[in-house]
Amino acid sequence: MKISLKKEFVIQKIKAMIRNGELAIGTKLPRGTEFAAALGVSHITLRAALEELAKEGFVSLVHGKGTFITGDGRTSAAGKILIVRDGVHTLRNVSTYILPGFEKRCCELQLLTETVSTDFLKNSSHGTFRSIIRKNGFSAVLIPGGGFTENDPLAALLKVCGVPVLIAHGTANDPERTGFPVMRTNYAGAWDTGAGFLRSCGFKRCAVFSNASFRVKYYSDKEFLSRFEELSFVPDPRLIVSAMPDDTDFESKLEMLLKATPEAIFCGSDFFATRVCQYLAAHKIRVPEDIAVLGFGGYPGGNFCVPALSTVDFQYNAIGEKAAELLSDPRQLGIENFDIFTPHKMLIRESAVPKK
Repeated sequence: MKISLKKEFVIQKIKAMIRNGELAIGTKLPRGTEFAAALGVSHITLRAALEELAKEGFVSLVHGKGTFITGDGRTSAAGKILIVRDGVHTLRNVSTYILPGFEKRCCELQLLTETVSTDFLKNSSHGTFRSIIRKNGFSAVLIPGGGFTENDPLAALLKVCGVPVLIAHGTANDPERTGFPVMRTNYAGAWDTGAGFLRSCGFKRCAVFSNASFRVKYYSDKEFLSRFEELSFVPDPRLIVSAMPDDTDFESKLEMLLKATPEAIFCGSDFFATRVCQYLAAHKIRVPEDIAVLGFGGYPGGNFCVPALSTVDFQYNAIGEKAAELLSDPRQLGIENFDIFTPHKMLIRESAVPKK
C-alpha cells in the first residue's frame, strides 16, 4: 500500500474511532510508536495523519505532552487560543505548572491552542501581529505569567491584537499596567494561611527566610512583627532574614538565622525550602523534629523532597483549568471578572507537622 493510501487509511480509522466513542474527546492518544503498531503503520505515517487531523480540528498536537482528541468533525473547535510565554522553561517559571492544566482543559472544551515566544513577538509590528491573529483565527490570548512593567512593549502589542487577553498568574499591579483581566494569588492571604498553620502546630519561634520583595509587597517589617504578635509568635527581628536561593551567601545567612533558634522556618518559596532542608540535613539537623520547614507556592516536585515538603499550595493546575474555562467564553471577562483571586490551600506533608 502506498504511503499516501496508508495515511488516508489512518485518518479515516481515527475519525471512525472518535465518532463511535472509542476515542473520547479530551482524552490523550497512546504513545506514537504503540499506536502506530496497533494500526499496522509506521510512526512516520501516523505522524503525517495526525498533522492532517489537527488541521481539521479532530486532534491537538501538544509539544512535549502528546496528542489529544479535540473534536469529532460534526462540530468545529470552540475557539483557538494563542499562548504567549517567554522562551525560558525553568523549574521556577510558573508557566511550567499552569500550562498542563490549561491545555488539558482546552482539549476537553474543544479549544485549540498554539504557543509563541515573547522573544519572537518583540520583532513584530502592531499591524503584523493583528494580521497574524486574524489570519490564524485566534479567539483569545493567554499570558501564563505576569509581572508587567510600566509601558511594557508586550502589553502595548497585545492591546491591539483585537481579541481578549487573560493573564493567568499575575501581580497586583498587572490589571492597572496592562488593562487586561488578571488571575492572581492572594499572597498576603496565603502567607497568613501558612503562618496560621505553623501557629496551630504549636510553634512560637517562627522564622521567615525569603527574598525582601516577599515581605515588602505584602507587609512592612513592622507589620510583620505586629502580625507575629497577633499570632502569638515571638516578635524577634533576628527571625526575619532576606536572601535569594542562588545567593553566594545563602548558607551564611541561614547560619545566622539558626543562631536565633527558630522552631520553624517559613520560606519565601518552595525552592528556598528545598535548599534549607538540604542544608539542615548536611548539618545533622532533623526536619521536622528539630526544625520544621514550610514552603510557599506548591512546586510539584515538593513531594519528592526528603522529607516531603509541606507548603502553601497555589494550585497551579487549577489555575490553568480555570483560565481555559474563562477563555472558552471570553464574554465572562468583564468588570466583575477583571481582578480574579485564585484559591490556595495548605498542603501538609512531612517537613512541617503539629508538635507532639
